[in-house]
Amino acid sequence: MLIRNNMLRMVGRFLAILLVLMGQLQLIVPAQPKAPQAGQQVLASGQEPTGPGGTTKAAPLTGGQQSYSARFDNDLFIQDPIQLRGVAAGMTINFVRPRDWTIQSGTEVRVQLSHSEALIPELSYLNIIVNSTTLKTISLDKSNVLTTVITVAIPPELLKDYNQLQFSVAQHYTRDCEDPFHSSLWTRINKESEIYFVYKPTPPNPDLSIFPAPFYDDLHYGPVELQYLMPQSSTSSAQTLKAMATVNATLAQSAAWQHPTSCRVHSLHTLRPDVSFDVSF
Repeated sequence: MLIRNNMLRMVGRFLAILLVLMGQLQLIVPAQPKAPQAGQQVLASGQEPTGPGGTTKAAPLTGGQQSYSARFDNDLFIQDPIQLRGVAAGMTINFVRPRDWTIQSGTEVRVQLSHSEALIPELSYLNIIVNSTTLKTISLDKSNVLTTVITVAIPPELLKDYNQLQFSVAQHYTRDCEDPFHSSLWTRINKESEIYFVYKPTPPNPDLSIFPAPFYDDLHYGPVELQYLMPQSSTSSAQTLKAMATVNATLAQSAAWQHPTSCRVHSLHTLRPDVSFDVSF
């Protein structure tokens, strides 16, 4: 009896997954808000960080350029503020460049930074490093004690498919002998910091040897959405639906960790331009 119940559960789960993949069932998981940590500054929607640093407006996009802001929390899996403590500390964040992006000038990292007011500016600094290249050294002084946005340009030629963003600090509260683990030795980088990409999309290469590309890129940012352009003819509907289910299952398996969604359309006029990937039958 127990084996039969387990089999029924497995069959039920398989049918639910198949319906989700075919766009017939919508799976909704409500987001659970996190309470702010003690001492963390919380910015309301549209609110600028406090402090004299302010934000830098991005240059307008031209010539077919597009942009994407990869936030530390939403896209780079940094769920809490980065705390750099002690006389020396560091943190490495891995990030990617989608394969169909040609990176343009204007790409930058935007760091929301704050630190202890006890730090001596002449002896305390933060290095921002991308792929082993130091892009900027920032003095930890009175101008960025409160949360301040530091904008640092990333040269396009520096980026590849897989990349590393590193933060390294030196921190001192006295010129004499000091406790290397003193509570006043800290720098915080908010999880709302981001990497701002400026890019031009590369035209897709219709080569099935690189499948699931170009229908799906595992280096893609944001939600993965698939839309299928279906023929209106009813004579081949069963065969077409079977082919669609097979392709969709394969793509969904490749993108499972990104929780893909799919939909069907029957006309070029109803294709949504905001959807990530298109498949035609």
